[in-house]
Amino acid sequence: GKLIAFVLGIPLDHPVAASRMAALRRNLLERGWAEGRNLRFEFRVVTAEPGSLERAVTEAVALAPDLIVAGSSTETAAVLAATKTIPVLFTTASDPVG
Repeated sequence: GKLIAFVLGIPLDHPVAASRMAALRRNLLERGWAEGRNLRFEFRVVTAEPGSLERAVTEAVALAPDLIVAGSSTETAAVLAATKTIPVLFTTASDPVG
């Protein structure tokens, strides 16, 4: 199966994250992708703790996933600085071209 790693700046039980994940799971299922069958998710949540972003990105990249989903411009920039070979999808960005 495929592995998708997530680097997110909000906890998974936050209403925004929960809503987005429900929509993602629903859309993937409509296309034949089901968590536990042919798809696996790994989550790394960034906290305010010093070094949290770097640790989350390092762990996500070390998983060698098929895709990394980054939750914001900050997480996207950190992931892109850490890998040039793993595709990165950003969900929110204040400067998507940058």
